[in-house]
Amino acid sequence: DQLWILERGELRHSDTPDAFCERVRQWQIEFPFKAPDLRGLPGHLQSQTVDGITQLLVLDQSEAALATALRALGARRAVSSAVGLDRAINAFLAQTHAAPRRQETVDA
Repeated sequence: DQLWILERGELRHSDTPDAFCERVRQWQIEFPFKAPDLRGLPGHLQSQTVDGITQLLVLDQSEAALATALRALGARRAVSSAVGLDRAINAFLAQTHAAPRRQETVDA
């Protein structure tokens, strides 16, 4: 009934599973030509293009604001839908796993 996401010993998220899933949305987007790089979009978790359809997962973004941003990037069509718990967690964790681990330095 409570979802805790721990990563590398740090608590990254604590809430109910339903509340967490409501924070993550999947978008299916059609661009008239090649899809632009979407990694700079606010809340970007994952994106990939298969057979001309771009799938985008975002965290904590207003649907209206994201739809406007996608249209500004040239999207011909963009549809938002809910995401299951497994997919939401995997995308959330993949975001930090793609980044190198921060190295701490010690002054001598």
